[in-house]
Amino acid sequence: MTLDAHLAVRERAGSGALPPASTTVELRATLDAALVDLARALPEDVAVLAVGGTGLGRLGAHTDVDLALVSDRRLTPDEVRPFLLPLWDAGLRVGHSVRTIAEAATAARRDATIACALLTRRLVAGDRQVAERLDRALVKSLRRATQLVGRLVEEERNRRVADPWGSTRPDLKDGRGGLRTIDVARWVPALESGRTRVVADPELDAIEAEVTAVRHAVHGVVGAKRDVLDAELLGPVAARLGETPRDLARRVLGLMDAAERLAVVRVPAIEPLWPPVDDRPAQVPTSPVLADAVAATRSTGRVIAGDRPTWTRSDRDGFRWLLRSPRGREVFESLRRQGWVDRAVPELGAVWLEPHLVPFHAHPVGGHSLRVLAELHDDPAFGALETEDREVLEWAALFHDVGKGLGGDHSEVGARRFEAVAARLRIPAAIATRSRRLIRHHLLLADIGTRLDPDDQAVRRMAARAVGDLDTLHLLAILTAADSRATGTDTWGAWRRSLIAGAIRAVEEELRGVNLSGPVVAHLARVTGRSEAEVVAHLAGMPDAYRTNNDPARIARHLEILDGEGLRWAVEATAGHTEIAVVAPSRPGLVADVAGALALHRCSVVDARCWDRNDGLAVDTFVVIDALGGSPPDAARIDAVFTDVTRAWDGAIDLAGLVAVKAHDYRARVASGVEVRVAVTRGEGSTSVLVECADRVGLLHELAATI
Repeated sequence: MTLDAHLAVRERAGSGALPPASTTVELRATLDAALVDLARALPEDVAVLAVGGTGLGRLGAHTDVDLALVSDRRLTPDEVRPFLLPLWDAGLRVGHSVRTIAEAATAARRDATIACALLTRRLVAGDRQVAERLDRALVKSLRRATQLVGRLVEEERNRRVADPWGSTRPDLKDGRGGLRTIDVARWVPALESGRTRVVADPELDAIEAEVTAVRHAVHGVVGAKRDVLDAELLGPVAARLGETPRDLARRVLGLMDAAERLAVVRVPAIEPLWPPVDDRPAQVPTSPVLADAVAATRSTGRVIAGDRPTWTRSDRDGFRWLLRSPRGREVFESLRRQGWVDRAVPELGAVWLEPHLVPFHAHPVGGHSLRVLAELHDDPAFGALETEDREVLEWAALFHDVGKGLGGDHSEVGARRFEAVAARLRIPAAIATRSRRLIRHHLLLADIGTRLDPDDQAVRRMAARAVGDLDTLHLLAILTAADSRATGTDTWGAWRRSLIAGAIRAVEEELRGVNLSGPVVAHLARVTGRSEAEVVAHLAGMPDAYRTNNDPARIARHLEILDGEGLRWAVEATAGHTEIAVVAPSRPGLVADVAGALALHRCSVVDARCWDRNDGLAVDTFVVIDALGGSPPDAARIDAVFTDVTRAWDGAIDLAGLVAVKAHDYRARVASGVEVRVAVTRGEGSTSVLVECADRVGLLHELAATI
């Protein structure tokens, strides 16, 4: 009956009916009562110990039950089975060990996992004298626990090395600052002082209680044991805890950051994580704090945050220099956790742990900004810049998201906040002005490539006014690429690169005032073998946007396949994608048929531009990649695509039906829970319809058929 009571509490906790503050208390009380009841079936010389998370009381609806059965003698399976069977039959996941006192002491000396589990042991039932003899044996066994301490410290260091930027999808148990970090901050001091049990630590205990409550809420939402707070779980978990998703994300990131800070305080050996660096800034910073920080990167010393710098040139250089290497960034993180960043650069400190709630962003603002800096320094285009241009980009990278979480357009807000930063840091006006422009427009190229129409003349004019000149466009292109790579996902793939490249080309052409007259017409005639009159006639029959928004190479491919009847196409393969030029009599469903046939033959369309000439000829371009990865689709596969398009035109196949079957076959790959959003933007001469939804086979076919 006592076990039934425990299961009932688990069910209430899983459904959310039990308040988080009561969950651990009730689960521990009912589990202990059940174990005492079941222990009556054990021999009298057995001690039943709760260990690990069960020993600490970290009990939730879906957590394991960790137990150790200890005796002076070896127990037989028949002796322990009556105790364990009811737990198994109840569906509980039981992690158990059955050892003699000597075996437990030896295992603890050899295995860090066993040693740490026993550090949290708690006698629940059985022979108290056996438990006391185990205490004495562990004191002797763990007297020289140097190797265990070393392994635990290395484990914590590896957590940081594996995730240097922090995560907006934190692992509440095994990730940076999670429950395991809290454990290490308890275990190591206990082992180093010769204790065989962890002791209360009010600061760590408070953080652990909050993280555990969030973890249990995740378990309840998922209906199973799960430790990662994924983006799609944030909303329902926050609702269960009575918070907004943003507030919950902020709180969790703050808790895990505080756990890391306390871990270093309790176990200073966790730092440094990286080898000392060999280089140093050209001049030693004037600020004692920054000077000490630079020195700390060359040793194992720790910097103590004190003053606020006067921000001389050497201070600014030292500040940027710290952020260029893993060791320097770790020293900077030490400064931040001591509150120095909040005092010296409060605009940055305020948003450091601000979460990115969009699913494709992997890091909070601070970690993301540092990663953008790292991506810049890995980019050959950045290395080829002049010194001043590199500084402009570094300030823009560090502060481009400083407006996040403050309401309104974060680019505009961030640009305004950077004005105060630039004044305090005494950044030269020429550099600050250019950095501010990059911050204000750091999403411009991405918006043009993915949300707006780069062929819309109004969009081009707006972008050209915002950028101002070709040099700024070049810096913005470098920053956009670094920002995309630093999201931590696959956003900088062939698809996004091609879209951003198209946006850059559109803005560059507007800034240069490029048109297709004079020398360009002569060039097209020469490379295609057509007369200039034929070239001009083709261009004159196309909309104005066609003449200004397609490069000569693409127009040349169109000209080369103008002659003939029916459907004609040409294929241009590059290292990353295949571009298909299509010419055919314009008819309803042409784009949908081509998109559908491409989907049938494992081709994903990453860019499509479709035009109608005034004589009824459709002139289209599709940029495609292999939907399953690998090399771009070759000419043979593209030929098969247009064979199917032709058969569909002739009524020989049901193309829409075939696409529907393939979409059904691949339905398991479609992301669930993605909201469908449609936005309409009307420009001069065109209307942009933006559709955001989960990607799936045949999506472009459906959209084109609808249009």
